[in-house]
Amino acid sequence: MKVRTKFTVWISLTALATAAVFSLVVYLYLLQESYKIVDRELNTVAGTVFDHLDFAEIREGTQLPDGYDSLIDGYWLKIVDKQD
Repeated sequence: MKVRTKFTVWISLTALATAAVFSLVVYLYLLQESYKIVDRELNTVAGTVFDHLDFAEIREGTQLPDGYDSLIDGYWLKIVDKQD
């Protein structure tokens, strides 16, 4: 095999390995970041719901005041009393 061919193969394999490692690092980072985004969003929605509940009138089927329903569309939240 000629030196030029060996050098070309070596450079190509090095570039391929570098690209594969870089792609794996980016993939793993984005995978973790998506979980963090979901956690932050759920924490925000749960905090908003908790802040706007009227604890004086807690009963089965308690609803949020008007205007907050659009905030929690797509979420299923169950609020329980730890004393039960």
